[in-house]
Amino acid sequence: ASAPGGAGASVCGPPEPPGASLPAEDPPYIWVWEQLKSIRQDLTVQRIRNGLTVRVYEYHARHCLEYGDLGEFNQCQSVLHSLYEEGLGTLAGRMEFAAY
Repeated sequence: ASAPGGAGASVCGPPEPPGASLPAEDPPYIWVWEQLKSIRQDLTVQRIRNGLTVRVYEYHARHCLEYGDLGEFNQCQSVLHSLYEEGLGTLAGRMEFAAY
């Protein structure tokens, strides 16, 4: 008997990487939201407050605005305000989020 998938196909191999089954188009909002929320939580738990932290929060805030998630946007905006007060982030980012 041949292996599933045709002759010579391997029945075992490395697992599919996370997200490998996502469609080629943009991933669903909730999937991106969960990933960013997880990254934000890791940054908070590890007390990482640097340029990466700012970029993650800015990206998540923009993503929330795009989909009308104002509650999550406000959470990001609050942390960004604190990060900017610590001198982190770029002038362009500060100006963009001050406008909101």
